Amino acid sequence: EFRRVLFRSGGDVISFAALLPQYGGDIVATKAWAAKMNITGKSPYKDKLQIFKGATIGVTGAGGGSDQITRFLAREGGLNPDRDMTIVSIPDPAAMQAAFVAGRIDIMAQSAPTSAIAVQSGGVMILNLGIGEVPAIDGYVGAVATAYVPWLKKNETAVIKFVKGVQMAAEAIRDPARTNQVRDAVRKTVYPDLNEALFASLWEEAVRGVLEKSPQVPEILRAKMKQVFDFNNSFAKPGEQIDDSMVDPSFTNEYVIKARALK
Repeated sequence: EFRRVLFRSGGDVISFAALLPQYGGDIVATKAWAAKMNITGKSPYKDKLQIFKGATIGVTGAGGGSDQITRFLAREGGLNPDRDMTIVSIPDPAAMQAAFVAGRIDIMAQSAPTSAIAVQSGGVMILNLGIGEVPAIDGYVGAVATAYVPWLKKNETAVIKFVKGVQMAAEAIRDPARTNQVRDAVRKTVYPDLNEALFASLWEEAVRGVLEKSPQVPEILRAKMKQVFDFNNSFAKPGEQIDDSMVDPSFTNEYVIKARALK
């Protein structure tokens, strides 16, 4: 989606704040499949990539993030994602979980909390992308705030306040004195039905694995945007790859700087 929007925008769209400094998602295998492939969460990285060989993998949608990361990891392991495995689209998380438990899929490419629930039901966490277990995309900018340039200029005051809010939220989440209060508020508002202990463990993992490693949030680092370009270009059709000259025009930290100065 990033590649498509940027490619067609002609420079009118720009990213102005980093929201998620990792590629969110997990690769979870059924216990039976992990045993068959003799792979665990503690196996060497190169061995883990062989988990896909011959497997049926559930993704959230063709061409989406989980589909792309599955194909990327398969290629990292020397596999052909169109020949050496079967990828099926299961958009609904509940349906994905049901297929996983029933053994209709061997692997799911999903983010928390669906992936964590799968592990609780007997699955094996093979790769946790959110804490940087895939070296090639560790620190990948998983989500950015993006808007049309004219809109940003017209609504500058509101944009700066929004970015300030992102900055303050990141600081509160990292603050040991406030993080549990924020955690409980998020769970109550967004995940009221999720097990409290499970959510607490996911929260701790996110704070430790993501935000503590990325104190620059919401600043966008050029090297990380270049990483996004390279990743997306690896899936682009001939003639649709984005030239490296578009990296710098694709983002700005103007509003981050102004937000940091805002009291």
